[in-house]
Amino acid sequence: MNFFKGLLYGREIDGHPAIETPNWNNIVKTSVFKLDELQNIFGRYCKICLEDGLISLARFMSQPEVASCPFAAMAFSHEMESAKSDHLNFSHYVRILDKLSPLSSALEKVEYMFDVLQIDFDNRDILEKGELSIMLKSLLGGSMSQIQLDGIVESIWDNLEESFDHEEGKEEGISRAVLTEHLCSLDLQNFITVQF
Repeated sequence: MNFFKGLLYGREIDGHPAIETPNWNNIVKTSVFKLDELQNIFGRYCKICLEDGLISLARFMSQPEVASCPFAAMAFSHEMESAKSDHLNFSHYVRILDKLSPLSSALEKVEYMFDVLQIDFDNRDILEKGELSIMLKSLLGGSMSQIQLDGIVESIWDNLEESFDHEEGKEEGISRAVLTEHLCSLDLQNFITVQF
Protein backbone atom coordinates (compact mmCIF):
# COMPACT_ATOMS: atom_id res chain seq x y z
CA MET A 1 0.00 0.00 0.00
CA ASN A 2 1.47 3.34 -0.95
CA PHE A 3 1.87 6.23 1.47
CA PHE A 4 -1.15 8.30 0.52
CA LYS A 5 -3.44 5.31 0.27
CA GLY A 6 -2.23 4.48 3.76
CA LEU A 7 -3.07 8.00 4.85
CA LEU A 8 -6.35 8.26 3.04
CA TYR A 9 -7.68 4.79 3.67
CA GLY A 10 -5.89 3.93 6.91
CA ARG A 11 -8.05 3.02 9.86
CA GLU A 12 -9.14 5.84 12.13
CA ILE A 13 -7.28 6.10 15.41
CA ASP A 14 -9.12 7.09 18.57
CA GLY A 15 -7.76 10.29 20.06
CA HIS A 16 -4.25 10.09 21.43
CA PRO A 17 -4.32 11.22 25.08
CA ALA A 18 -1.65 13.89 24.58
CA ILE A 19 -3.03 15.29 21.33
CA GLU A 20 -5.78 17.85 21.18
CA THR A 21 -8.25 17.53 18.33
CA PRO A 22 -6.93 19.77 15.55
CA ASN A 23 -8.79 22.88 14.46
CA TRP A 24 -9.81 21.34 11.15
CA ASN A 25 -11.19 24.57 9.68
CA ASN A 26 -7.87 26.40 10.09
CA ILE A 27 -5.83 23.51 8.71
CA VAL A 28 -8.11 22.95 5.70
CA LYS A 29 -7.87 26.65 4.77
CA THR A 30 -4.07 26.52 4.52
CA SER A 31 -3.59 23.03 3.09
CA VAL A 32 -3.89 21.25 -0.25
CA PHE A 33 -5.67 18.43 1.59
CA LYS A 34 -9.41 17.97 2.05
CA LEU A 35 -10.94 17.43 5.48
CA ASP A 36 -11.27 13.65 5.14
CA GLU A 37 -7.66 13.41 3.95
CA LEU A 38 -6.48 15.47 6.92
CA GLN A 39 -8.42 13.32 9.35
CA ASN A 40 -6.71 10.22 7.95
CA ILE A 41 -3.34 11.97 8.08
CA PHE A 42 -4.12 12.68 11.73
CA GLY A 43 -4.70 8.95 12.26
CA ARG A 44 -1.32 8.23 10.69
CA TYR A 45 0.27 10.91 12.88
CA CYS A 46 -1.23 9.37 16.02
CA LYS A 47 0.37 6.03 15.13
CA ILE A 48 3.89 7.44 14.97
CA CYS A 49 3.88 10.30 17.50
CA LEU A 50 5.61 10.14 20.85
CA GLU A 51 3.81 9.89 24.19
CA ASP A 52 3.72 13.68 24.46
CA GLY A 53 1.80 13.89 21.20
CA LEU A 54 4.75 15.29 19.25
CA ILE A 55 6.81 13.74 16.50
CA SER A 56 10.59 13.42 16.26
CA LEU A 57 12.72 13.40 13.13
CA ALA A 58 13.36 9.67 13.61
CA ARG A 59 9.62 8.92 13.79
CA PHE A 60 8.94 11.14 10.78
CA MET A 61 11.63 9.43 8.74
CA SER A 62 10.44 5.96 9.87
CA GLN A 63 7.76 6.18 7.19
CA PRO A 64 9.34 4.45 4.16
CA GLU A 65 7.76 6.80 1.64
CA VAL A 66 9.02 9.83 3.53
CA ALA A 67 12.47 8.31 3.98
CA SER A 68 12.73 7.86 0.21
CA CYS A 69 12.45 11.64 -0.32
CA PRO A 70 15.95 13.16 -0.03
CA PHE A 71 14.48 16.52 0.96
CA ALA A 72 12.18 15.28 3.76
CA ALA A 73 14.74 15.35 6.57
CA MET A 74 15.80 18.88 5.58
CA ALA A 75 12.17 20.01 5.55
CA PHE A 76 11.61 18.52 9.02
CA SER A 77 14.78 20.16 10.36
CA HIS A 78 13.64 23.50 8.92
CA GLU A 79 10.29 23.17 10.69
CA MET A 80 12.09 22.27 13.94
CA GLU A 81 14.21 25.40 13.59
CA SER A 82 11.11 27.52 12.94
CA ALA A 83 9.33 25.98 15.93
CA LYS A 84 12.48 26.23 18.08
CA SER A 85 11.90 22.64 19.18
CA ASP A 86 13.33 19.16 18.62
CA HIS A 87 9.82 17.77 18.14
CA LEU A 88 6.91 18.92 16.03
CA ASN A 89 3.16 18.93 16.45
CA PHE A 90 0.45 17.86 14.02
CA SER A 91 0.22 21.29 12.36
CA HIS A 92 3.92 21.17 11.49
CA TYR A 93 3.55 17.60 10.23
CA VAL A 94 0.75 18.66 7.89
CA ARG A 95 2.71 21.71 6.71
CA ILE A 96 5.62 19.46 5.68
CA LEU A 97 3.40 16.87 3.98
CA ASP A 98 1.52 19.70 2.28
CA LYS A 99 4.71 21.06 0.72
CA LEU A 100 6.01 17.60 -0.22
CA SER A 101 2.69 16.46 -1.65
CA PRO A 102 2.22 15.82 -5.37
CA LEU A 103 -0.78 18.14 -4.99
CA SER A 104 1.56 21.12 -4.46
CA SER A 105 2.66 22.90 -7.61
CA ALA A 106 6.21 22.84 -8.91
CA LEU A 107 6.45 26.55 -8.11
CA GLU A 108 5.38 25.99 -4.49
CA LYS A 109 7.93 23.21 -4.15
CA VAL A 110 10.80 25.27 -5.57
CA GLU A 111 9.95 28.27 -3.39
CA TYR A 112 9.76 25.96 -0.35
CA MET A 113 13.13 24.47 -1.31
CA PHE A 114 14.66 27.97 -1.41
CA ASP A 115 13.18 28.66 2.02
CA VAL A 116 14.27 25.37 3.62
CA LEU A 117 17.77 25.49 2.17
CA GLN A 118 17.97 29.16 3.17
CA ILE A 119 19.17 30.17 -0.27
CA ASP A 120 20.72 33.58 0.10
CA PHE A 121 19.73 35.58 -2.94
CA ASP A 122 21.62 38.82 -2.49
CA ASN A 123 19.82 42.17 -2.42
CA ARG A 124 19.79 42.12 -6.24
CA ASP A 125 17.76 38.86 -6.10
CA ILE A 126 20.61 37.05 -7.89
CA LEU A 127 22.11 33.62 -7.21
CA GLU A 128 25.78 33.20 -8.08
CA LYS A 129 27.30 30.00 -9.48
CA GLY A 130 28.90 28.95 -6.19
CA GLU A 131 25.59 29.38 -4.37
CA LEU A 132 23.81 27.32 -7.04
CA SER A 133 26.37 24.57 -6.53
CA ILE A 134 25.87 24.64 -2.74
CA MET A 135 22.09 24.57 -3.17
CA LEU A 136 22.12 21.57 -5.49
CA LYS A 137 24.66 19.73 -3.34
CA SER A 138 22.38 20.21 -0.31
CA LEU A 139 19.46 18.88 -2.28
CA LEU A 140 21.05 16.10 -4.31
CA GLY A 141 24.32 15.43 -2.49
CA GLY A 142 23.69 11.91 -1.26
CA SER A 143 22.25 10.67 -4.52
CA MET A 144 25.04 11.50 -6.97
CA SER A 145 28.76 12.09 -7.26
CA GLN A 146 30.48 15.48 -7.20
CA ILE A 147 31.20 15.07 -10.92
CA GLN A 148 27.49 14.55 -11.63
CA LEU A 149 26.58 17.56 -9.44
CA ASP A 150 29.15 19.73 -11.22
CA GLY A 151 27.67 18.61 -14.54
CA ILE A 152 24.16 19.65 -13.45
CA VAL A 153 25.42 23.04 -12.25
CA GLU A 154 27.27 23.61 -15.54
CA SER A 155 24.22 22.53 -17.54
CA ILE A 156 21.90 24.91 -15.68
CA TRP A 157 24.48 27.70 -15.89
CA ASP A 158 25.01 27.19 -19.65
CA ASN A 159 21.27 26.92 -20.42
CA LEU A 160 20.49 30.13 -18.57
CA GLU A 161 23.56 32.15 -19.54
CA GLU A 162 21.66 34.66 -21.67
CA SER A 163 19.51 35.66 -18.70
CA PHE A 164 22.42 36.46 -16.41
CA ASP A 165 22.64 39.75 -14.60
CA HIS A 166 25.87 41.32 -15.85
CA GLU A 167 26.07 44.32 -13.52
CA GLU A 168 29.50 45.90 -13.83
CA GLY A 169 31.93 44.70 -11.18
CA LYS A 170 29.64 41.89 -10.04
CA GLU A 171 30.01 38.16 -10.54
CA GLU A 172 27.54 36.67 -12.99
CA GLY A 173 24.36 35.33 -11.47
CA ILE A 174 20.97 33.90 -12.22
CA SER A 175 17.90 35.84 -11.17
CA ARG A 176 15.58 34.15 -8.72
CA ALA A 177 12.70 34.30 -11.20
CA VAL A 178 14.68 32.66 -14.01
CA LEU A 179 16.14 29.98 -11.74
CA THR A 180 12.70 29.26 -10.28
CA GLU A 181 11.21 28.85 -13.75
CA HIS A 182 14.05 26.58 -14.82
CA LEU A 183 13.93 24.40 -11.69
CA CYS A 184 10.18 24.01 -12.12
CA SER A 185 10.84 22.46 -15.53
CA LEU A 186 13.47 19.98 -14.31
CA ASP A 187 13.06 16.59 -12.70
CA LEU A 188 14.61 18.03 -9.53
CA GLN A 189 11.08 18.30 -8.18
CA ASN A 190 11.20 14.54 -7.67
CA PHE A 191 13.74 15.12 -4.92
CA ILE A 192 11.28 17.33 -3.04
CA THR A 193 8.16 15.21 -3.40
CA VAL A 194 7.01 12.30 -1.29
CA GLN A 195 5.91 9.76 -3.88
CA PHE A 196 2.59 8.30 -2.81
